Amino acid sequence: MPISIKRMKILSNKTNLWVFLFFLLTCFSLYQYSLGFWWAWDDTQILKHALSYQPWQYFFSPESWQILSSANLTPWVSFSFAIDAYLFGHTPAAFYGHQLLALALVVYLSYALLRLYTGLYPALFGSLLFLCAPASVAISQQLMIRHYLEGLLFFIVALYAYIMSLRHAKPVRYYWLSLSVCAFVLAMTAKETYVPLVLLLPFLPEATLKQRLTHFIPYLVLLLAYALWRSFMLESWIGGYQDQAQSLLHLQLQLPVYLSNMLFGTSTYALLAALLVLSAVLYSLWFFRHTRYLILASSVLIAGPLLPVILLLASQSPLNQRLLILPTWAVCMASALIINQLYQRYRPLKLRILLFLAVLFMSFIWVRQAMSVHTILNQQRQAFEVKGRFIAHAKANQVLVDAGDWYAHGALWLRQQSSATAPRLLFDWIEMDQAALPDNEPASEFFQYQTACACIKNITPQLEPQLQQWRSQRKSTAPLSVQLSYQGHHLQWQFGPYTTGSYQIIDPVLFGASPLPAKGQVRTRYPEPQFRFYLRYQSLEGWIRYSPLLTLDFTTTPITLDWVNESAK
Repeated sequence: MPISIKRMKILSNKTNLWVFLFFLLTCFSLYQYSLGFWWAWDDTQILKHALSYQPWQYFFSPESWQILSSANLTPWVSFSFAIDAYLFGHTPAAFYGHQLLALALVVYLSYALLRLYTGLYPALFGSLLFLCAPASVAISQQLMIRHYLEGLLFFIVALYAYIMSLRHAKPVRYYWLSLSVCAFVLAMTAKETYVPLVLLLPFLPEATLKQRLTHFIPYLVLLLAYALWRSFMLESWIGGYQDQAQSLLHLQLQLPVYLSNMLFGTSTYALLAALLVLSAVLYSLWFFRHTRYLILASSVLIAGPLLPVILLLASQSPLNQRLLILPTWAVCMASALIINQLYQRYRPLKLRILLFLAVLFMSFIWVRQAMSVHTILNQQRQAFEVKGRFIAHAKANQVLVDAGDWYAHGALWLRQQSSATAPRLLFDWIEMDQAALPDNEPASEFFQYQTACACIKNITPQLEPQLQQWRSQRKSTAPLSVQLSYQGHHLQWQFGPYTTGSYQIIDPVLFGASPLPAKGQVRTRYPEPQFRFYLRYQSLEGWIRYSPLLTLDFTTTPITLDWVNESAK
């Protein structure tokens, strides 16, 4: 039985209000714990960027935008943070409240979209399924992925308005079409993932093909404008993570496996739940021919952008659930549509009971994976939060050792906006070396994050023994080499000579301690005229080796750095 595209009875405003309040209360009931969180992950750097520049610069100044990211064009995230900062100041609870409100709106608008094609209960199911998804758990804990969420919100509005434009006559249809185009513009500024979804519109089972193509003309203009804007802002037609995806076909072929593992988990029951969803999709492709091309086009346009980030998905880290917000939403919407059709097609009670049990089983596995994601993300978040709170309240003579990555720099910047004094940050023991830090004051107190208790401890009494232990692991004669080149905002590197163990860049100015592979490249725009850093190598045996403080000078031509210690020559 095909999906009905008849105009459904419009719900009353009172009913819409009650439905929205239901979703809002459910959302805050599930995730209200986040209102007590602090900044974490990239939050401090996004907020720093939002406060350091004007809103027009996020969207139209390449130099200003690329300070935050030279690889992605997502200025909406800075604008969204700027709105919160203007309204609420530096209050994390307000930012998380904004995030939960946006999540509730996405769930409600998903329900409204589904009600164009399904009955009440399938629409409620699909919407609530997204609210309880692993990706929604990540949304509740990670402010830095807000642009994925609000981009989805704008996309749903655009999709709903496009459908309504096809269902109405003139002049109302043009009001709906204008709303759809404006919403798509906002979605495109939020995240690149939503840009190719414009191509889905001609495949929707609405009106005639001629009408759909006629309504599609403004979106073609929009795509051209986006391409020009992106080329101007990133000074390149491409960006993102394309450099990481070279020669990874063997991993890309495993994309369905990675998606299944991140959505449902890795247990036998999780595999069964994933197979149920896959079977339902294949069933729809076979029996519902009028939506066959829509299903295929959706699969390509949603899964395609995941191929360049296949290394991130292969890690199976809950931190990367942000990449699955759109695929998760698509699974939830498809589940609701398929359940609606199966319920109408198979009327015998036994078949409906079987369908109900299958849905209940899939939902249970789904929620169990969401709980697992919550546990792991919460543990990761605590390390950021504890360090951030320390930086926000520490005294001027206090030093945080092993401060972490650029999150700590952002937290320190926020502290400096409200206080004339601030603690010092050290990102590696190499900075404790008297030759590297000659102005070290004996009166300073030293603190360090302890994983065992998820807390900051005063290590001043143990400082000298820890330094001695570090010095015993340090080798000064082992081979080590660094090759860097910078051209067209592409930073390329080659560390050596080791292929095992791990490398880290220690940048005391901006990035802190950042792990890097032995070879690679990335688009970046460094805000300082010189990039000064240490290279740290740690062997599998436990010994460590450092380069001296190296400098990549961006004012010279060519911009290169080639250092090899004597033992490596």
